Amino acid sequence: GFADAAVEIQNHFLAGRRKKAQEAVPDELIDKVALVGPKERIVDRLQDWKKAAQVSHVDSLLIKGVTKSDLLVFAETVL
Repeated sequence: GFADAAVEIQNHFLAGRRKKAQEAVPDELIDKVALVGPKERIVDRLQDWKKAAQVSHVDSLLIKGVTKSDLLVFAETVL
């Protein structure tokens, strides 16, 4: 669903225009692949990730730039 955006992002990136490449990433794509927002939204979205993991659509979850309280939310929700 993001083929056109992918081409644009790649073209900018390969031409050395990293900022333009970042700006070309649609918000909808970020929303589909990243858990961002308030705690309640992340907890809700994690339910979808857990379901996807049960059928091997997701096999890893990378967590970056979080606090101890953020990790607690993930642990309580996922485990």
